[in-house]
Amino acid sequence: MPINLKKLDDLHWAGKHKEVLEAIYNTPPAEWDYTVICFLARALNGLERYDEALDFLFTVSHLGNDDPLWHFQLGKAYFYLAQYPLAQEEFDRALSLDPDEKQTNEFFFWCRDELQRRNPLNYTKVYTHEELDAVEEHIKTYFGEYPTVFHEIVSTDIHVDICIIPPTPERNYYTLVTLGMGAHRMNIPEGPEFAGLDRTEIVVCLPPDWDVQSNDERFYWPLRWLKTLAHIPIDEDSWLGWGHTVPSDAPFADNTDFSSVLLVHPFAFGPMAESCPLPNGDSVSFYQMVPLYADELEYKSKNGTAALLELMPFEVLEVVNINRRSVCTETTVKCLKIHPDDIEPVLKNWYEPSGCIASDSIMFDGKPIKYMYREQPAYSFTDSGWRFAASPEERETLSNAADSATYSLNTLCNYDPDIMPMLHSPVGTVYVRDKDGVFQLEEFVFEE
Repeated sequence: MPINLKKLDDLHWAGKHKEVLEAIYNTPPAEWDYTVICFLARALNGLERYDEALDFLFTVSHLGNDDPLWHFQLGKAYFYLAQYPLAQEEFDRALSLDPDEKQTNEFFFWCRDELQRRNPLNYTKVYTHEELDAVEEHIKTYFGEYPTVFHEIVSTDIHVDICIIPPTPERNYYTLVTLGMGAHRMNIPEGPEFAGLDRTEIVVCLPPDWDVQSNDERFYWPLRWLKTLAHIPIDEDSWLGWGHTVPSDAPFADNTDFSSVLLVHPFAFGPMAESCPLPNGDSVSFYQMVPLYADELEYKSKNGTAALLELMPFEVLEVVNINRRSVCTETTVKCLKIHPDDIEPVLKNWYEPSGCIASDSIMFDGKPIKYMYREQPAYSFTDSGWRFAASPEERETLSNAADSATYSLNTLCNYDPDIMPMLHSPVGTVYVRDKDGVFQLEEFVFEE
């Protein structure tokens, strides 16, 4: 008579582990399949016979690799045998297969706490329960819900998972966010300007057709770099923050010439996304990883992050595009009417979004601004909505990316200081320069 699996399950949840063993042992071993052996191991763990549980679990290891319950029972046996590193590895694997299992999470943290207690200078650092709840809620609120998590299977110094947020109608791209990097306090410089910057997580946005599940390096390199960045502060006893760049010895993959990354604020997600407050008063900063070409890294090294960002359109900063052109080609920089090195901070006390769009004829040919108008921003948190054209034809085609680009309002004020008094005008405002060179208010044609 075959074993009644439902009866075994009922006995297990009733805590009648001896009766589970009796029911199994009264059946010929030839009838013990994978499920029965797992019931047997669970009962042995319940009876504190952990060595025996391990022996039985190992007999079906070839079947249990993708079963979170098998890894959990293995981890539980290791835990009570005080083999905490092995236990943590098994709980890691179980969580990678079923991240929401409450009991596995509890054992994972118990294991972490025990490792920390026994060797406080050498253990895998993870958030406390309260910190983890706060960071997870922050990610869900500002970046999106993540049905998929890539768990780090073997954690030596820090446990870093990657949350995969799928494309949505509002943000048609994948958003990948590290979860765990901020458990480590980085070695930040002294000074009040660095206060609260010792914990961080990293974000990257990938096109909707990116194969985030692939192990092919052409698709995997963003994930690899998220993990690399997460471990740098520990490996080098250093820190990462806004404007930092990290180079590679070679291009990331055979289908791209990107060879370094830049960290900036995740502007497309709003200013509140930049920092997550923790229950104890600490905070975790979130930075976005932007891949760079070699000439862009060189330009940033010579001129600073702000100068490089002046050349970068919003879309370059928001979503990775392996086919984009470098913004720092010698031709591009030299042909701008005002070299980026010569831009002065002339727009004072401006606290609104500062991005704008201007035609190439203004920026490269030096033609005067004829039309300036403010439309509904395309990027809620960085786009001011201001558009600048040098002719009626440009005004009609300014959205054509081939003939225009994004800049900061400060840059446009360097080109034409006369625009500065009108910049606080509301969405829908249109100004046209008359024959005397004076801007005149036109009718509102872009109202919501």
